[in-house]
Amino acid sequence: MMVGGGKTAVGSGDGDGDGCGDGNGASLELFTTGTKTVVTAIEWAMAEFLKNKEIMSKVREELSRELNANSIMKSDLSKFTYFNACIKETLRLHPVVPVLIPRRALEACEVMNYKIPENAQVWVNVWAISHDPKVWEDPYTFKPERFLGSNIDFTGHDFEFIPFGGGAGGCAPVYPVVLRVCKPC
Repeated sequence: MMVGGGKTAVGSGDGDGDGCGDGNGASLELFTTGTKTVVTAIEWAMAEFLKNKEIMSKVREELSRELNANSIMKSDLSKFTYFNACIKETLRLHPVVPVLIPRRALEACEVMNYKIPENAQVWVNVWAISHDPKVWEDPYTFKPERFLGSNIDFTGHDFEFIPFGGGAGGCAPVYPVVLRVCKPC
């Protein structure tokens, strides 16, 4: 079953060997996967900047205005509201993991009028959620402004924006790193 839209979280695997949440080789996999996803996100952001010269100009202007030295300090990150919005918009428009690892329904439930039996494998389609026109105005256009003044964050509590998964099944090791880089816009 694939879930792709709405605000629903489904339970995670229990390590019973079905591929849902098992820890065999997880450390190496998390490290290498994390590296690939960061590079992919940077490539997508750069591609969007090249396609949208006015957005790139706004980012350059913000960096020039807010930076007083040749290096960026951790304390500077909260100043870059437009740049942070660009990162969020990149992850929304181009999720680096378009379909999350499968989850197992811990009990029978109903999601958006679909009956999900107990123990059913559920796949969450992040790409579909991130491009849902019921949630996002003009969902296929790169518009960082949609995140300015927004409280939507990466931690998986806003199910319309879950680039790292959501709830207990989210990619918890990523949250502190992303939150250090991307402050609320």
